Amino acid sequence: MRTNSLPTTPRAARRWTGAGLLIAGLVLSACSSAQSSSTTTSTEQRPAAPASPAVTLEGSQAAGSSIKVDRVDLPRTVAGSSGGVVAVCADADGVAGTCDGYAMVPNGISLDVTIHTPTPLVAGPYIVGVYYAHGLPSGDQHPAATSKVQLS
Repeated sequence: MRTNSLPTTPRAARRWTGAGLLIAGLVLSACSSAQSSSTTTSTEQRPAAPASPAVTLEGSQAAGSSIKVDRVDLPRTVAGSSGGVVAVCADADGVAGTCDGYAMVPNGISLDVTIHTPTPLVAGPYIVGVYYAHGLPSGDQHPAATSKVQLS
């Protein structure tokens, strides 16, 4: 009994060789497309560049016991950091002076934050700052970002 495991004629050998080359080409093509697709996916999933701290609010607000902040961006600076504060401070020649009130904010983006002050703020210029701190910022702490507001 004869087993037909190898081609016995030159024509059959060419067919087997052609089929083998075709299969090898298909396998290489599939591997190549799988590699390029995974490369594209890993590029698309690359983390975005870290954002900068920012604070956005209306430039003019009524004097009183609260300041409305439209948006606070407080990116995480180190793993495990737990947010900070947005504070309203006296305008001391264009820099944040003594702070009058604050609101805690988590890392990330916070919308419609209200800063309540223990005593009403009088008309005048103030600076709203974002701090990587907990509690009312002291004079030696510098804000990560600021915005000016004029109370009337």
